[in-house]
Amino acid sequence: MVAPATVRRVQAATDTGLGAATHSQVGDFVRGEDRIDLTALIDAAAAITAPRQLCFADGALYGNTDAAFSLALARVTALSLSDLVLAR
Repeated sequence: MVAPATVRRVQAATDTGLGAATHSQVGDFVRGEDRIDLTALIDAAAAITAPRQLCFADGALYGNTDAAFSLALARVTALSLSDLVLAR
């Protein structure tokens, strides 16, 4: 039996850490199966509004906005747009 995909919703930047020392940890993310939903950040006033405000580096997804956030993804070495939910 295959486990269903997980969608991790980030409701606000305060749901995550702000850098390497305080990353929110996601230990079981599976590329191509699970997704990270950032739509609440895109809809928010101080949200993701321009290109290059998202970056994946050193195993963490960073949001470089007024409401900066970071999510560490264990054992993940790459991330693609298909791993993210950016619109409803």
